[in-house]
Amino acid sequence: PTYNWTGSVFPAASSPLFSLGSIPLQYGLNHNIKVWSKNPNGNIDSFPANDTMQIIYHSRMNGIFSIGPANSDFPSFKSAVDSLKFFGIDGRVIFNVASGIYNEQVTIPPITSSILGDSIIFQSASSDSNDVVLTYSPISKTNNFTVKLDGCDYITFKKMTFSTGGNTYSRVIVVKNDADNIRFRNNKVLGYVNADSVEQELVYLFCQTNLSYHNTIFSNNYFVKGFNAIRNGD
Repeated sequence: PTYNWTGSVFPAASSPLFSLGSIPLQYGLNHNIKVWSKNPNGNIDSFPANDTMQIIYHSRMNGIFSIGPANSDFPSFKSAVDSLKFFGIDGRVIFNVASGIYNEQVTIPPITSSILGDSIIFQSASSDSNDVVLTYSPISKTNNFTVKLDGCDYITFKKMTFSTGGNTYSRVIVVKNDADNIRFRNNKVLGYVNADSVEQELVYLFCQTNLSYHNTIFSNNYFVKGFNAIRNGD
C-alpha cells in the first residue's frame, strides 16, 4: 500500500512519528517488510540510495497446525519442533497428527512464549492412540530416548503411542532440565519386552532440583513392558 504524507522535512532531520497502517501476517512465517520513500518535500530525490528500510520479521506461531506425510503443515515431529524453536509461540498451538508411524527421535527444548502458560499440544488427529506411533531405536546411553522434554514447559501429548525399537538402550520418554507443566494424557507407552535394566524404563524423570518437573502429570496412560513404568533419577 501507498501512504501519502504531507509536510516538509529539513535535510538530515526527521518527521514526527506516523502510522503506515497495518497488514495481516500469517503466524509462523518469514515476512519480508520493505518500506521506502520517494519525492521528498515534493521534489525528485537526488540520493535515493538511503531511502529504503527492510527487515525480515518472524511472526510467532499460534493456532492449529497439522503433522503428516502428505498435505500437512509439517512432514514430521522434528520439523514442527524446529519451527517452534525458530518462531516461538504467541498463544496456544495445537498439532493434529495424521495417522501413521513416525520413526524419529524428538527433543523439545525451551520454546519462546509471549505469555507464561501458553501451551503446545500434540495429539492424534483421529483421537485414537493406536493411529499415531512415534518410535525410535537408541543405540547408546547418550541418546537413550524416543522423546525428550529438555527444559521446556507447558507441553501436552494426547492419544498417541510412544514406543522404542531399541533393546539394550530403550527408554521411551525422558523429562529433564526442570521441564515443568508437562502432560501425557490417554497415551500408550510401549517398552522393550525383555527389559532388565534401568536403561530400559518407559519414563525417566531426571531430578536436578526440588522443583524439577513441577506440575507434570501422566494420566490415563497405558504402560506396557519396560523395566520401570516411571522412575525418578539424578
